[in-house]
Amino acid sequence: MQKLKDYYSGLEALLPWQGPGFSAAVLRAGETLFERHHGLASLELKVPLSRDSAYYLASESKQFTAACVMSLVREGAISLDDDVCAHLPELTKFEQPFPLRSLLNHSSGIPDYFQFLQCQLGRHEADYFNNDIILQLISCMDTVECPAQTEHRYSNSN
Repeated sequence: MQKLKDYYSGLEALLPWQGPGFSAAVLRAGETLFERHHGLASLELKVPLSRDSAYYLASESKQFTAACVMSLVREGAISLDDDVCAHLPELTKFEQPFPLRSLLNHSSGIPDYFQFLQCQLGRHEADYFNNDIILQLISCMDTVECPAQTEHRYSNSN
């Protein structure tokens, strides 16, 4: 842990506090073992980064989500063949099962939500959105692009 603290102390010494920065945290079993925030969340408004700062992680988080899912599969808690509609009722309107594996390998056929976000008048790329907003958007979609597990089509909706 000391090496981690030293690393981030050195990073803080290199980066001005009034510029872009970083947040770092190490948690184990719900306990925060290490936490550091440095720099500004908004350069224009001079808002400092904090534990409440929202980061748009985009595709950076996909591999970690997949790794967590695969840990649950190894433990036997879930199966790659489980239909995710049981957990996401918004998908039941498509009247087909969506095996978990189809979301992990981008063969679900669920259209990418980004193309629909871009069509919303008044919305900008930097506007905040969360999982609830995305699920609402998906629930408004009419059809899938292809039946699950028939084609590979990259989709952020997965």
